[in-house]
Amino acid sequence: MDMEGRVMVTDHGPFLLINVYVPSTGSLERFDFKLRFCLALQRRIEAMRAAGRKVVLVGDLNISYLKIDHCAPEKEVRDVTGWYTHPARHWLRSMLRVGGGHLEDAFRVLHPTELHAFTCWSQKTSARETNYGVRIDHILVDEHLVEALADSAILSEITGSDHCPVRVELREVSWSDRPMECRPSPPGCAKYLPELGRKRQLSLARFVVPGQKEIGQKRPKPPTGMPLKTPEKSLMAESSMPALY
Repeated sequence: MDMEGRVMVTDHGPFLLINVYVPSTGSLERFDFKLRFCLALQRRIEAMRAAGRKVVLVGDLNISYLKIDHCAPEKEVRDVTGWYTHPARHWLRSMLRVGGGHLEDAFRVLHPTELHAFTCWSQKTSARETNYGVRIDHILVDEHLVEALADSAILSEITGSDHCPVRVELREVSWSDRPMECRPSPPGCAKYLPELGRKRQLSLARFVVPGQKEIGQKRPKPPTGMPLKTPEKSLMAESSMPALY
């Protein structure tokens, strides 16, 4: 969905799972790119919900939006914008019900005051040993899925990366008050890519060698009834909104 391969959407029936890796900010140019990426992602989520789908947004959002989710929030505020008015944090809060959006932070719904609950630590300083980190890996559930939340946890005991996994458990609930319909998957879903529409797994070379195509393989058409955008289009191209400085 974007030129850097940062978004994957899968359809799980009652909800669409949007797995993202939001860009980090190492320069002014990347900061602008990050904000544009977030705005384009927001527009995509709003379009999915307008089409009647519930969404779950997961992944490394590279945003620690609450002070208790940062080991040293006072050091993070280096300019006049302040903590909560920082553009990236302001965007994430606007996606949540607390900021007028339609998503909920699954972990904070069940653990609203838990301290030192971090998901990422600097490897350069071995910060994980002292739990000097941040919580930037999130599971944000649709407001209509909050009642299904059974558990949410940070699996900090699992090592092997500067991040650790996060998990959420959803219980079965009755949807009688909100009947579920069989709706088409978003056009950007991976199942519409010919490389993935096979019974036999392709070699990785098929995905990285430019211009290599399967002989006789045609791209299946996405379903009708939803605004169509070709999967090749960049997610960033969908947003012409200026950066939020």
